[in-house]
Amino acid sequence: MEELFTKIRQEFGEFNKESRKVDELRVLEQGGKTVDEYVQEFRRTARGSCYKERVLVEEFKQELNRVVRRRLTEAKLPSTTIVKWKKRVVQLDYNMRQSRVEKRKERKCSAPRNRKCATIRRATTLLE
Repeated sequence: MEELFTKIRQEFGEFNKESRKVDELRVLEQGGKTVDEYVQEFRRTARGSCYKERVLVEEFKQELNRVVRRRLTEAKLPSTTIVKWKKRVVQLDYNMRQSRVEKRKERKCSAPRNRKCATIRRATTLLE
């Protein structure tokens, strides 16, 4: 029996490819992945689904991490296409990560007697 199904799949392709892709999209989530990783996985999974642009945008937004999703929805002009959403979320994620790095640097530099930070402060002052 399994041989028959294998031959049929080889001859005619997968029966429920669209349905399987939709199911994969519905369970896909960013979780601990970076936004870049999530975008790549979403793009791969969305290919072959029967979803149109607006539904793809909603699925994409739904499974982003809460902080990223909130920041995106607070933006002035919401994107309307999936390509624009992907670009926007990647840029937002990059900005958020850079902000965290800068905050860590500031905390380290606020510690007394930190020679490295004192050198950075002097260099910054000279540049101004």
